[in-house]
Amino acid sequence: MKITSFHLENAPTDGTTLQGKDHKCLINIMNIAVLVLIHNHPSGDPTPSRADIEMTKQIIDTAKPLGISVHDHLIIGRKGYASMKGLLLI
Repeated sequence: MKITSFHLENAPTDGTTLQGKDHKCLINIMNIAVLVLIHNHPSGDPTPSRADIEMTKQIIDTAKPLGISVHDHLIIGRKGYASMKGLLLI
């Protein structure tokens, strides 16, 4: 098993940062079969935003034809985390 990570630094805090073409580029470069997405909310509230949900669904739609499964998207807050899979959002 190969574990690979990709880290976005200095991402804007007012919205999502990856566009559809970026998803395909990152997935293809990393040559992976499974994704677990993780990010934090600077506000401290781990509740997934509408933008988080939409971006996750775009990544799932991009990854699926490539045979890549998105297992979960975790959002970290000050006092815990939210799992989109656990919340039945994906």
